[in-house]
Amino acid sequence: MILVENEVVITVMDSYEQKENGKLINGCIYPMGSVINVITPADVVPQKYCYDSTNGFYLNPNYVEYISPEQELIKIKKKLGEIPPITSPSTLLDYQTNKIFELSKACEEEILTGFYSTARGTSEWYTNSRDDQSNIIAQATLATLNPAIIPQWKSANESICTDFTLAQMTQLATDGAIFKTERIKTFETLKVAVLACTTIEEVEAISWSKKVWS
Repeated sequence: MILVENEVVITVMDSYEQKENGKLINGCIYPMGSVINVITPADVVPQKYCYDSTNGFYLNPNYVEYISPEQELIKIKKKLGEIPPITSPSTLLDYQTNKIFELSKACEEEILTGFYSTARGTSEWYTNSRDDQSNIIAQATLATLNPAIIPQWKSANESICTDFTLAQMTQLATDGAIFKTERIKTFETLKVAVLACTTIEEVEAISWSKKVWS
């Protein structure tokens, strides 16, 4: 038995009581709608389904799934890559998927944090944001194509850019590229290890290993 208004299923019930101000169904008064005595499939959800005598039950084309603020936040964080793709892992594949995500984020974070280079003779720390990576390569490329251009850059300890020689800038770009490649190769190795695991315990035992600077 269902209560229908404008063909939209308002509620599903076993019985109802007619009152002066409407129909009493499951403790609530419904002032409008028509009661139709029809066998209702278990998967029929109020508002999500419609009903008429010609078509029977069918999906409501205007139905919008309600998403709570908490669910919406989780959805946004997943889209931004801030939380694992599977919120409540249960199978081995779920844990493998989340572990690969975790390792990927750790790899990305370490790459973006920075690297050491001896381009200017002594070991110096250089920031390595996505913009830094592009600009370092651009500086080295421009200086290579046009010897009149003096490349400029700065270490993390310097407040302003200073002149680099072409050789120094090329070495800096090379060191950054090697560091990034090393970290990506480490991630790929760990990913293979995760996919080879046969138990959840084995998956959880794998963790990211940061580069140890000498």
